[in-house]
Amino acid sequence: MVIDTISNIRQYVSLNPLIAEVADFLVSHDITSMPPGQYEIRGRELFLNVVDSQPRTESEAVIESHRIMADIQIPISSVERHGYAPLACCHYQAYDEEGDICFHHDIKPTTHFDVIPGQFVLYLPYEGHAPAISDIVLRKAIFKLIQQTK
Repeated sequence: MVIDTISNIRQYVSLNPLIAEVADFLVSHDITSMPPGQYEIRGRELFLNVVDSQPRTESEAVIESHRIMADIQIPISSVERHGYAPLACCHYQAYDEEGDICFHHDIKPTTHFDVIPGQFVLYLPYEGHAPAISDIVLRKAIFKLIQQTK
């Protein structure tokens, strides 16, 4: 997991080369004015979901993880709270292969933190996260990147 400012996102290209394309997209598009929807950047390898997440509390948020995709999550409208569980906690029970997602109802976050507009959080595959904790409807951008192995 990485938390940083959007202006530093290129520093993390070594974690996934597609981060360079995310950085280019952020320079050429104003994500703050994009309506909710899915935006194709490079087919299923790299795309963007702009969503309005409904309010939920820390106790309502469920840890999720992915096997194939990395997430770059950027709050747009307000502060977003996240829960995090280390890789070792994320054993797979009911994995949805088509959606590349597993919900871990039996795992509680080991820590919580806030991400503010102008920052991003990067989750690599298998990292447990409970995003979109907010007391208001939260608009956010979620870049989905296939995690490339060397």
